[in-house]
Amino acid sequence: MPKSAKESLAGVLRFLYTDLRPLDFILGALIVIRDTSPIHTPVLPSDLAMAGIILIGLSRNPTRQLRSAETIIAAYIPLAFYLYIVSSDIGTPAIIRLSRITAMIVAAIVISSGQIHIKSLLAGIFSTIVINIPLFYLGIAPASYEGSLTGFLGDKNLAGAIMACYFIILLSIFPKKIQILLSPVFLFTIYLTNSRTSISAFLAAITWLLLRRFMTNVPLKIFGIFIGYTTLNYATENFAHEGDFESHAGSDILRARIDAATEAKNSIAPWHGTGLTTAQVELEGRNWFFHNSYRGLFQEGGWPFLIIFLLFIAIFCLSLFKSGPSTGLPLYTEAATIALLVCSWRLGEVFLSTPFCVLYGLALHGYTSPLATKNVYEQSPQKTLRSNTH
Repeated sequence: MPKSAKESLAGVLRFLYTDLRPLDFILGALIVIRDTSPIHTPVLPSDLAMAGIILIGLSRNPTRQLRSAETIIAAYIPLAFYLYIVSSDIGTPAIIRLSRITAMIVAAIVISSGQIHIKSLLAGIFSTIVINIPLFYLGIAPASYEGSLTGFLGDKNLAGAIMACYFIILLSIFPKKIQILLSPVFLFTIYLTNSRTSISAFLAAITWLLLRRFMTNVPLKIFGIFIGYTTLNYATENFAHEGDFESHAGSDILRARIDAATEAKNSIAPWHGTGLTTAQVELEGRNWFFHNSYRGLFQEGGWPFLIIFLLFIAIFCLSLFKSGPSTGLPLYTEAATIALLVCSWRLGEVFLSTPFCVLYGLALHGYTSPLATKNVYEQSPQKTLRSNTH
C-alpha cells in the first residue's frame, strides 16, 4: 500500500475512534451480535442493544428534527393495530414480534434525531465485525456453519447481510482512494461467509455507488433497479453453482423445497395475511423461515404490510422519489439499502432483523434538520461521516 494511502487510512481510523461516547460505542458493538453459542442468553445482545438505544436515547434531548416523524408515526399506528387484529389468534408470540417491530421504528427515529452518537455507534459495529473474524478462526466465536465465517453475527446469511450493509456505510468515512483499496478486502471478507446472496448484495451496492450520479430522476432509478434485478436473477439462475459454490447443490435442494412450500403457503393466504410469526414452513418435522423476506411480509400481514413497508424503504431509505444526485451519508445509505433489498430477496427474516434498525435510523437522518439547541450528541452526516464529496 502506498505511504500516502497508509497515512490516509490511519487518519480516518484515528477520526473514527476519537471522541467516542462509551455507552453509544457499546450499543453499536452489541447491535450486530446475534449468536452467543454455546452460552444461551434469555435476550440476544442485539435486542438488548436496541432497547438500550431507545432508553438511553430518550433520556437525551433530540438535536435534530425528523420532519417526517409525524407521517411515519401516523402510518405506523394504524398498521400496528391492523397487524394486532390479523394476528389475534396467535397470541403471545405475535405480540412479542409486534413489540420488536415497534421497537425498531422507535430506535430508528431516536438514532435519526441525534439522541445517539452516530460515529460511536458505527465504530462499535465496525469493531465487532472486525474482531469477530480472528475470534472465529481461533475457535472462540461460534461456528454454526462449518467452513463459513459466522461467529457472533449469526448464521452465514445474516453474517453476510450485516457485513454487506455496514461495510458500505463504513466506506463513507474513507476517501475515494482508500475505498478502492478496501472494497476488495470487504468483498473477500463477505466471500468467507459463503453467502452468495450477500456477495451479490455488496456488488449491487457498489454498482449503485458508481452509477447513482446518472440516475437523477424517478424513471432512471426504477430502470436501474429493474436492470439490476434482471442481471441478478440471470446470474442466480445460471452461475449459482460455479467455482467454489459447486458444493452448494445439496443445500440448494433444501432451499428449493422451502421456496416451493413458501409459494404454496403464500398462494392460499388471504389478502390480509395469516398473522405475525406465520412466515414459516414445516419440512421433515422442522420449521424453516421463508427464504424470501418479501413473501414473509405478505404472509404475516398481507398486501397492506408489504406495500406500506416497501413504501417506507422506497421513500426514506432509497429516496426513490427525490430528483437530483445524492451525496454524503444519504448516498451510502441508499447503497446499503440496495444491499438489504438483495439480501431480502433470497434470505428470510432480513427486513425486520434487529441489526438493521441502525441502517433505517441513518436513512431517516437524511430527512432531519438541526434544532436550535444542540448538545454533545449532535453529529451531522458531514461532520460524522465526512460526507465523501472528496
